[in-house]
Amino acid sequence: MHGTLFPVLPKLSIEDPAKWFKFVPDIQRIINSTVSRSTKLTPFELMTSVKMRNRADLKIKENLDEEYMNSIIQEKETIREEAKANIFRVQEENQRRRTAPIYKINDLVAFKRTQLAGGFKLKPKFLGPYKLVKIKPHT
Repeated sequence: MHGTLFPVLPKLSIEDPAKWFKFVPDIQRIINSTVSRSTKLTPFELMTSVKMRNRADLKIKENLDEEYMNSIIQEKETIREEAKANIFRVQEENQRRRTAPIYKINDLVAFKRTQLAGGFKLKPKFLGPYKLVKIKPHT
C-alpha cells in the first residue's frame, strides 16, 4: 500500500505540494476499484459484493499503473542481478574444485563421444585410447 501511495502523491500534487492530502481519497478509491490478480475482484467487491461506481480517474490510474510497472521492472532487474551473481559464484566454486589434468608424453587418453546419433546406443561412449606424442602449451 505505502509502496504505491507514496510515489503517486508527489506526482499528483506537483502544482501545490502542500495540498497532497486532497488526493488521498481519489487514490484510495482507485486502489479499492483495482482488480486483484489473485482474487480477480476489487477490494470493494470483496467487502460489499457490489461493483463500485467510480468516475473516470485516468490520470491517477495511469500514475498507479506506471508506478506498478516501474516496481516490476526494478524487481526483475534485481532478480537478474542476483542470478548473475549466484551463477558467477557457482562458476568460481566449480573452477576451484576441479583442477586441470596434467598430461605427459606417452600417456593414454580417451575422448568422450559428444555427437550421438541413431545407432550409437550400443557403441562405446569414449573414443580411444590415444597415446600422447606431443604436448602443446595452452594459448
